[in-house]
Amino acid sequence: MNKPPLWVFLLLLGLLTSCAAPKTASLLRESAVMASPSLTAGLPTRSPVTMTPGEADLSPSVTMTPSLTPVPTDTLTLAPTLTPTWVFHPAGNLVVPILLYHHIAEPPNDNRYFVSPEMFKQQMEGLVASGYTTISMATLVQVMDQGGPLPARPIVITFDDGNLDVFQNAFPVMKALGFTGTVYIVTKSLADPKYMGVDVLKTLVQAGWEVGSHTYSHSDLTKSKEGLKAELYQSRQDLQKVVGVPVTSISYPFGISNDYILKKAIQYGYTSGAGLGGGSDHPQGTDLYLTRIEVRESYSLGMFGGLLPWWNGPIEPTPTATRRP
Repeated sequence: MNKPPLWVFLLLLGLLTSCAAPKTASLLRESAVMASPSLTAGLPTRSPVTMTPGEADLSPSVTMTPSLTPVPTDTLTLAPTLTPTWVFHPAGNLVVPILLYHHIAEPPNDNRYFVSPEMFKQQMEGLVASGYTTISMATLVQVMDQGGPLPARPIVITFDDGNLDVFQNAFPVMKALGFTGTVYIVTKSLADPKYMGVDVLKTLVQAGWEVGSHTYSHSDLTKSKEGLKAELYQSRQDLQKVVGVPVTSISYPFGISNDYILKKAIQYGYTSGAGLGGGSDHPQGTDLYLTRIEVRESYSLGMFGGLLPWWNGPIEPTPTATRRP
């Protein structure tokens, strides 16, 4: 087959070049128009976008999403500090205030053995604010004799006689604050409606309270040697039977005791004894007669604070406590 002459190829090439030229020229003209200020001066232009304060925060932003996820803060790690730290104490002398109350009710005729519910609440709240933690008499003497852990500011709160108003007015306040106490019961009065009965005592025990004996009849033990077995031993047995837990603490009526009574208390199974005298210092060996601080109706909150170590509130001079008549 014969090839076309060279001039045919040249003719076709010329025709193709002439067809593409108009499009190329049009593109060049459009570029020139966009580049020339004189040509774009009459065209409408878009004003710059300005944002008022705060609008930027409304703009969608993918990077802001993680901030919606709560991040643990230091406050979460502080929870353990709400639980008091207990530190080991070797056996020996201890500083532990032991408070003594009788009635928590409105006082009739300025009766020293009554503390009003409102004042009692203020006193307990003051103890919490001052960093106190309640312990039992059993814990106190165990640490004193054998060593063991105690909170930084321990305190024992005791109630003599077993008056029902203690359960009605003191127990709810102390429970709400995480406090426990020790009640000393006159077993002869268990059936008296003015005093705590078996069901009340069981409720207190279940709440962590300690139950001790205040003897059978609340008699002066120094004048009733023949009756010591009934006053000390039988009252303890009766209480243990009704509450179902060991009863190991005795409160001496009127704070009166002697060496013979202390020996009989040990013989009858007691490991601690509550007396009077004031002060928070307890030398080792005083387990069977631990001094207590009587809280009276006439004491202001500042006077109450003056009775205690480690009190963070106001302090006023407090009269010296005397024995109950």
